[in-house]
Amino acid sequence: MPEWLGTLVMVLLIIACFFAYGAHVLTRPDAGKRPDVRPRGIEPPDEARTAALQERYSMLAQAWRRWQETPRGPRDRDRLVTVEDVWGGPDPGESFPPRYTASHLGKVTLERRRYLSLEEEMTNGPEAVWAASPRAWASRRLDVWAVHSRGWRRPRLMRVWFNDERALVELHTNRSVKVDEILPSEIVGFVRGYTRLGPRTGVVDGLRWLPEKVMLMGQRPLTRTFRELMDLSVVSPVGSPLGDALRAGDFHALTFSCSRESAGWDSVDSELRVLDVAGMTYQVGNALGVPTVGEPAAPRDEAVADFSGSDSSAEGPDAGFDRIEPTDLAVVPVDPKAVLWAVAKMIELPDDPRA
Repeated sequence: MPEWLGTLVMVLLIIACFFAYGAHVLTRPDAGKRPDVRPRGIEPPDEARTAALQERYSMLAQAWRRWQETPRGPRDRDRLVTVEDVWGGPDPGESFPPRYTASHLGKVTLERRRYLSLEEEMTNGPEAVWAASPRAWASRRLDVWAVHSRGWRRPRLMRVWFNDERALVELHTNRSVKVDEILPSEIVGFVRGYTRLGPRTGVVDGLRWLPEKVMLMGQRPLTRTFRELMDLSVVSPVGSPLGDALRAGDFHALTFSCSRESAGWDSVDSELRVLDVAGMTYQVGNALGVPTVGEPAAPRDEAVADFSGSDSSAEGPDAGFDRIEPTDLAVVPVDPKAVLWAVAKMIELPDDPRA
């Protein structure tokens, strides 16, 4: 058989297979119907998991219901070191800083694996390659991790390398990294755009404490946040603004941390955790910051509360809630402008915190 004839037979066989498959699809009983589309959004856990979660968080759920009916007072404020304790705060009438988003950045986008390989080259490669790395000129770095539940559920990162004259912003996703030069004066504006912090429109809810694992810090903050908040939503009181928002999967969990080249980029000199939900902004756990000369450093989350009401026979909003651990995180409302103010103060720290 000539070679061209064999090729022709093969092509005809392939065409016949395509036609046969098309005829099969068109003659199915469900032809023309839309395939089942898995609904987007939050799926409630099954009955067995719901029961396990209700047992696991029963004490927190009971306390949350009591706290809803108990106005917050000075004792709530005393449970943690707030951003105002460390950084002060803006004047009451001061406006929000301008908002900058990814649309204001250039189009320099690298595939994530390529970006990581460049980082390796910058570390181990020749001097010319190393000079292109922000590590060659930056003296400080701000990391903003975010879990935006409606947009994505895995922590994502905005990283800003900067010194007094120059700044480079990186927007990290699972597959790519967008990189662009910005002005140092624009850093807080990009933080505002990335975190979506804005004026408060909700009402303060009753939740006072969260387990530490809900908002972990470290090398990859917030790695368990989405799952843990979804678990807590099962036991949150019905009608609670915060609880209803958790059940709807409408929240932003944020961490802010600043490090410096002089400490090898590994030592964090300031950090903050924030939960933005139901139109309110809450500080979660202590604010950590480098103090000015002569002031004591703000403590981390340890021995966070004097729970005189932890005994089941005690009275008050904390009565019977005896499962709070020393590492659990206090939850206190905070002005979002104060959060952005704190970020501005973080990046204004001198390169040597002792200066």
